[in-house]
Amino acid sequence: MPGLFGFIRKKGGEKQAGEKLLAGMQSKLAHNPAYRSETYSSDWFGLGVIDIPTPGQSFLKHHPESRITAASGGYIYDWQNLPGDAGIAASDNPGRLTELYRRLGEGVIGKPNGSHNTAIFDETKKEALIFNDRLGHRHLFYYEDDEIFLFAGEYKAFLAYDKFMPQLEDAAVADYFNYFFTLGDKTLLKGVRRLRWAHKITFRDGRVSLGPYWEFHFEPDSSHTIPELIEEGQALWQDNLRLQLAHADRILIPLSGGMDSRMVLGEASLMGKEIFTFSHGIKGCLDETIGRRVAAAAGVKNHSLIEFDPNWLVDDVEKLIWLAGPLAPTVPGLLLGVCRNYGLPPETTALLNGLAGRTAFVYSYFNKLDITADLDMAEKLQRLKRPLFGQFVNDVYYESFRPEWRLNFGKRYFPAIEEELTRHLKASPLFCHQRDLFMLENRFRGHFDDVDLNRYFYHDHMACEDERTLDFYLKVPTTIKVYPDRALLREGLKIKFPHLAAIPTQAGSASLFEAADPRKKRRREQMRRLKLLLERLSGGHLRLYNMDNYIHYSQWYRKHRRIRKYFEETLLDKRTCDRGYFNRARVEDLLKSQKRGVYVYNDLALLLAFEIFNRLYIDRR
Repeated sequence: MPGLFGFIRKKGGEKQAGEKLLAGMQSKLAHNPAYRSETYSSDWFGLGVIDIPTPGQSFLKHHPESRITAASGGYIYDWQNLPGDAGIAASDNPGRLTELYRRLGEGVIGKPNGSHNTAIFDETKKEALIFNDRLGHRHLFYYEDDEIFLFAGEYKAFLAYDKFMPQLEDAAVADYFNYFFTLGDKTLLKGVRRLRWAHKITFRDGRVSLGPYWEFHFEPDSSHTIPELIEEGQALWQDNLRLQLAHADRILIPLSGGMDSRMVLGEASLMGKEIFTFSHGIKGCLDETIGRRVAAAAGVKNHSLIEFDPNWLVDDVEKLIWLAGPLAPTVPGLLLGVCRNYGLPPETTALLNGLAGRTAFVYSYFNKLDITADLDMAEKLQRLKRPLFGQFVNDVYYESFRPEWRLNFGKRYFPAIEEELTRHLKASPLFCHQRDLFMLENRFRGHFDDVDLNRYFYHDHMACEDERTLDFYLKVPTTIKVYPDRALLREGLKIKFPHLAAIPTQAGSASLFEAADPRKKRRREQMRRLKLLLERLSGGHLRLYNMDNYIHYSQWYRKHRRIRKYFEETLLDKRTCDRGYFNRARVEDLLKSQKRGVYVYNDLALLLAFEIFNRLYIDRR
């Protein structure tokens, strides 16, 4: 994603060579004509930021007298616990960073409040400090060899370095096929890592060091009631939105049938700015139906449906993977088409993203049974298997791969989860908190943030979330966070925005003032299964759309020959087969089954995305 990029040459070098490398990295990242870049080079480092400009703000500043260069990618909304007035204009974030670094050194960490990656270079001392915020939504990747340390928001920037030879990381490949994304700080490229949340990188005495500057710790539950927490939470959310929207003329909100996006809309409706809402999917889907009702109830005059074109699955797959890595070309590929159709000026539009609901509106990845300290590691791993798509990973699934890879993937499934879970055991003796952090750092930050393609095109804010809401999330009583109850979000909507709570949700088919009817849920599930059965019995000739969904990959695959041809020609191509990962006979069976009405699209999409990633990155050697 756009943002911070640069390098540190550990032993120095020629400034001209550094400028050439920095320009090469910038070129790899300049895939949006709306971007603006600011860069600075010296003999031993290069630093740049590339992003959609914010009116009146700079990305980077070099201070000639102190010889300090500071830059920030993402958003600094305001500043925390400043030691007196720093004497810098509020809009001059790089200038304020420089002044604080001069006063505090590494004590500058924690002062910016926002969603950002920040870098400060001191030419006099030949030292550097790079750090992110405590939730680290904006990815920063890094690569190091004996001569250089590279960093960027998209690892394609590293291709500008002539000694960077892309190779696959076997452990990450196993993660990708086991969980559909990589765990922890791994990426599919050997030697390329993702900076974990709340981490700092320092360069001193010719050496790069990396480690946490803050760690999660859950205090004993407070005695605050839900009404008290709603009042405190809304005060935070309103203040956050005021800061996030300070430089925007209008607000853009993707609106689904769920609770998160309508809470974002409710809070944003109090800001006094023009709001544009969009649903996306197919015409008449439940998301559109509910989205229109929610927008109307909120008084939004500008609501539109961006209808999916199934051909985007083919048109955008390579663009998607070049931007964000090996995401299966399902929802993300379609979202590239959605982003192109918002039709609002990116520089002065703030997109409010409801993805942050788990931390901003305080609900979790755990259920009531997880609130215990009495589980052994084996039971913890089993409980983590299902939310990591473990229900799909079995011997039949592994048949898609050659025997040696099948064995490797199976051996790594639980050890990789255990290795990552162990990092979070100190945060709390309760499994619920350990599980929540594991899922937040991996499934949420490591996967959903990749899926969020809006930030390549707009000022994309995790709505209502900042450093203060993270502290709020930590103190909310455990029982209030339980999923799927989402008590604070649910009751907050009922109390603060009853006109939005009165509209049925997509998941519950009832308003928040009613108890969901389990019979309706059963009927919907029975109808879904019946449609799938009929499609299979018809040999794929029937295409029965379930309008509860806004995506219909299986039906689109069978309807559009162009999509089928793209999958078949790519997955059965000699180059793909010679790569040595896939069992061709099984892939042929999957392609035939999908055409006949058996839903195996996700399996095929995962294989396809992996092959396209290889062609875009590995084959470039």
